[in-house]
Amino acid sequence: MNTIILDALFGAMFLGSFSYFSSLYQKNNNYIKIIAYLWAVPCVLFYLLNIASRRGPQAMKDLIIHCLIGLSLTIVALMFTLYFIDLEPKHLIIYNLLYLIFCVFVYFHFKIYQKI
Repeated sequence: MNTIILDALFGAMFLGSFSYFSSLYQKNNNYIKIIAYLWAVPCVLFYLLNIASRRGPQAMKDLIIHCLIGLSLTIVALMFTLYFIDLEPKHLIIYNLLYLIFCVFVYFHFKIYQKI
């Protein structure tokens, strides 16, 4: 129970910090850049590694492999979005949503979490 409370507190601090920095820099012209950096910096990886480490090195390895799968799919989405940045913003958002749904569907439908 203590680990759940500590994990929840750490997660709340992480999200709270994200929210704090978002509100602090919202009027700054670099607001979007700061938000993008905070999203991409490996804070969440540290948090997840900390949780996985309790189950041992194999759990940490599994976490990293599946993070790499997800990161690879995210990089594809980022490159697609950057390449087609001149499209209507609503279309880009819809395409990214459809890509997300497709990726999640494939991951769970083909049970990739069991195979790799």
